[in-house]
Amino acid sequence: MKMAGFAEYREMVNRELESFVKASTNPQARGWESKFDSLMMDYIMNSGKRMRPILGIMVYKGLGGKDVKSMIQMSRSFELLHNACLIHDDIMDMSPTRRGKPTFHKAMQHWMEEHGQLGRAEEDGKNIGILGGDYFIFMSIRSIMDSNFPAEIKAEAAKIVCQLAERTVRGQVLDMEFANREIREKDYMRLIELKTAVFFEGTVKVAAVASGASKRVDRKLAQYAMNMGYAFQIKDDMIGLFGSEDTIGKSNKSDVEEGKNTILMIKAREMGNSKVNATIDSILGKRHISNVELEKIKKAVTDSGALNYTRGLLDSYAISSNKILEDIRGNMYKDSYTFLNNLVSFTVNRKF
Repeated sequence: MKMAGFAEYREMVNRELESFVKASTNPQARGWESKFDSLMMDYIMNSGKRMRPILGIMVYKGLGGKDVKSMIQMSRSFELLHNACLIHDDIMDMSPTRRGKPTFHKAMQHWMEEHGQLGRAEEDGKNIGILGGDYFIFMSIRSIMDSNFPAEIKAEAAKIVCQLAERTVRGQVLDMEFANREIREKDYMRLIELKTAVFFEGTVKVAAVASGASKRVDRKLAQYAMNMGYAFQIKDDMIGLFGSEDTIGKSNKSDVEEGKNTILMIKAREMGNSKVNATIDSILGKRHISNVELEKIKKAVTDSGALNYTRGLLDSYAISSNKILEDIRGNMYKDSYTFLNNLVSFTVNRKF
């Protein structure tokens, strides 16, 4: 991502995450505990755009916040919670890879197998993965409490993060339910609100609290973030099917094999003819699909008009996000306003 200031803050967030997670490890650990520590470190440091914490930092700065160091500490909470959700999601989705590497539970399983524990390696890999996700959740709260902000700000931030976590759990419940039946666009939007958009909203709400923003600005920023979150997930769904595996770091068959009712599949069913629907019914949710079957799904989505519809939906949320941001332009420093505007453009045009 080439945006002024992004690389600098991404590096700051990475350093804070690395030092924070490393400080929680046990240097004297052996066996499973030692491997657990190394996996925690590897997972949190394995790429990741760091959009959520950087969004919070730039909003905080834009609203006149001065203690950027503490805001970085506070914002890393969202990256820890996000990664906790990814670890748990990968177990439930039975995903073998994440960001081009084995998922947390699969990496643990492989290590156990290499060390002769063949009988329960798969089951115990999942069990340790559950614990790894839990560990990051606890760390996300401690990340807030360890910051240097006044107690009342930390308490409000912790409340926001806890509410976010509760909503995300409900989102995952819906995700599991929706994988087993046809859904409508309104169901999908509710799902991505709870699983994706709330992270963007929570980040800016914490930044607004920490900077002492007015309720009006807080509300507008939350609306901006929610719309960008919707756009982010819609783009993710497009990349997940039509993106390059080398770029996205996982198979572009994953969403299809997991039976994900993305906006592309929903609209293809609604807009497509009987042939399109038959193609989707025969392939969506099938494990280990072939390249030919993947291309059939892509063609069904394209021919039905669902791809063009999804592009239009993506653009509409991006436009809404920027319009809302324009309403509070006078309340923000110019460099942060420009950054937040550009972040929406990146969300729409990204390849990964």
